[in-house]
Amino acid sequence: MESLGGMGSLYGGLLSKFSIEPDFPGSRNPPAMENKNLSLLSKTCFIFGFVSILGSIAIWFLTGGTEPETKAHAERFGIFVGLWAPTFFILSNRFGRFAENRA
Repeated sequence: MESLGGMGSLYGGLLSKFSIEPDFPGSRNPPAMENKNLSLLSKTCFIFGFVSILGSIAIWFLTGGTEPETKAHAERFGIFVGLWAPTFFILSNRFGRFAENRA
């Protein structure tokens, strides 16, 4: 906290006052998700990643019309849906790692 230029005690006090940890009777740690739920969530996100890629391709081919404006819209919408895939794959990886670490 010294790197804050003398403001360490102020920030430390604020952080302790506005803690985001909920209070549970008899325990410092909040209840966590079970490993089977985390594993299921990881697998679901992984499947959604591939569905996003396939959906992106389907949107691009199926919603394109004959006019340049509708083709451009289909391309942009397909790219938008395709950009969801990396997010789902990253979430899948994180949930899977978290489930493994908790085992």
